[in-house]
Amino acid sequence: MTEEKKRNLEKVLRIWSREYKKGFLTYFILLMLKEKHMYGLEISEKLKEYSDNNVTLDGSNIYQILKKLRKLGMVTIKKVSSSKGPTRKYYYIEKNGLKALRIFTEEYVYPLHLRLNLELEEHYPHLFKRSQL
Repeated sequence: MTEEKKRNLEKVLRIWSREYKKGFLTYFILLMLKEKHMYGLEISEKLKEYSDNNVTLDGSNIYQILKKLRKLGMVTIKKVSSSKGPTRKYYYIEKNGLKALRIFTEEYVYPLHLRLNLELEEHYPHLFKRSQL
């Protein structure tokens, strides 16, 4: 592979990664908050864990997303004293957030998920063999 092709490949992968993160982080955050209330660093650590360390966010990025979600009425916060340090802000999903999550899941994520699984299983069967172990 030529150097130019390598650079182009790296560029495409960076763009996909950035767009994927930008588009789905809010969705994943709401999905996690549906499961349980969390504080910002905990959300960031879970995203990192769920993505096998491929998605990492610094504190300012996660809090920008959470701030935007608060402004939109999707989440609220509750301050809780912590024995391990300063007061923590726990984020809770609101009814509006649950509704947005349900609609987006039903209309976009689920249909794409079904099709994507079929495509992945056909083109990358080794991924499915590994997950069945």
